[in-house]
Amino acid sequence: MKNVLLELEGHSSAVMGRWLVRTGSAVQKGKVLARFTLRGGEHAGKVRDLVCPFDGSVHAITAKEGTAVTSDVVACQIGSCLHEESFMNICSNCGADLEEASAAGSVPVGEAGSSGGQTHVGMFGSVAHPSLRSTGDSLRRTQMERLNKLLASKKLVLVLDLDHTLLHTTLPRSEAQHQGLARIESGVEDVYVLSVNAMTYYTKLRPHVRAFLTAMAEKFELYVYTAGVRAYAESIAKLLDYSGRWFNGRIVSRDDYADVPAEHKKLDKIFPFDEHWATALILDDNSDTWDHPHDARNPRENLIQVAKYNFWPRDLGETHNPVSDGSSPTPPSSAPPEEDAE
Repeated sequence: MKNVLLELEGHSSAVMGRWLVRTGSAVQKGKVLARFTLRGGEHAGKVRDLVCPFDGSVHAITAKEGTAVTSDVVACQIGSCLHEESFMNICSNCGADLEEASAAGSVPVGEAGSSGGQTHVGMFGSVAHPSLRSTGDSLRRTQMERLNKLLASKKLVLVLDLDHTLLHTTLPRSEAQHQGLARIESGVEDVYVLSVNAMTYYTKLRPHVRAFLTAMAEKFELYVYTAGVRAYAESIAKLLDYSGRWFNGRIVSRDDYADVPAEHKKLDKIFPFDEHWATALILDDNSDTWDHPHDARNPRENLIQVAKYNFWPRDLGETHNPVSDGSSPTPPSSAPPEEDAE
């Protein structure tokens, strides 16, 4: 670990300005880390750059923005990369192959921080992604940044199920069912025909759902959370939110789980640390999918259960039912339609 000192060119003090890096950032020699304003003397009021004197990773920032500092104060500390975030075992900061580095013993993967060598599923934007890995310190820091932005905008989080909560989707299994659904579709508002993974779905939106989402977006940051596959969830999100202003990519699907039966539906995909779960509300027609009574905190406590929305006749297709098993829908066959749904 090396200290980066503030050099004030003979001035007695300065005011620390904006930092251009954060804890965990990879830096190179010559990179501008921050700016500060000199006080007193002939150069009073002049802004100077704090330049990184060597390569490494920022371990700590000790001179806070807006505070008065004196010459030779320790502004920050730089050491080896902490590898706090990685994608498919490639460090997102320094580009090191963490599998090779760990095997060779040349890089202490996940060494820093209270989390030790333990890593967790990382966050992509505002949702967890299984290909990303983060240390506990990095996840907690990211979560606090997101929480502060939410509180600054005076919003909470609203987690929305899709099937039977915001809409009803059915999958025709024969040409006769296709024809029957098409006749209904031609005479009803808010019915849409979707093609996902070579299958045709008929989707009917719950009455007034877009007006509801418009109102909720004023008070909440909106998330889609479904046990359906990502391709289906993204198609429905585009259907509900043409411009992307409501969900903005905040989708959690069954593709985000390594073990669907054991892991699905948990708020740790949105807030990895449960002390902030109180900022989230869940709307879902099925309370069982959120019931994890043996966990330290049960996300079912955050659930508002809504009445199940059904529109399509049962004899005209197979209700989209991602919770019933761990598989994706299969192309039309002679299989009998399922009656249960998410």
